[in-house]
Amino acid sequence: MRKIHDRILKVALIGLLFLSVTGTRAFALDLYTTEILEKAAIAQLSNEKLIDTYIEVVIDLEASKTFNETAGFTAREYGLFKKLLRYKIYLAWEIEKRELEVPDLGL
Repeated sequence: MRKIHDRILKVALIGLLFLSVTGTRAFALDLYTTEILEKAAIAQLSNEKLIDTYIEVVIDLEASKTFNETAGFTAREYGLFKKLLRYKIYLAWEIEKRELEVPDLGL
């Protein structure tokens, strides 16, 4: 009876491990929101859309890098992180446009 119990426990643990790994991988595959365009489609983008698309790619890459370097985010945290990256880019553009210097924050 003990052998059967141990075997069931092992199978259950392996199953849980498999589900947690595949669930995490499935989530990771759904993180990217940027559509990959062909060269011809990129050439057809307006200047504004080209810049917006570039920003989205930078944000996806940076968020993905951070996601993979840490224990990972929840879907909500990942979305908030991407919004903060976008906000940082917009703030930097406005600071540059106004010819201001960013103060040293010691970070």
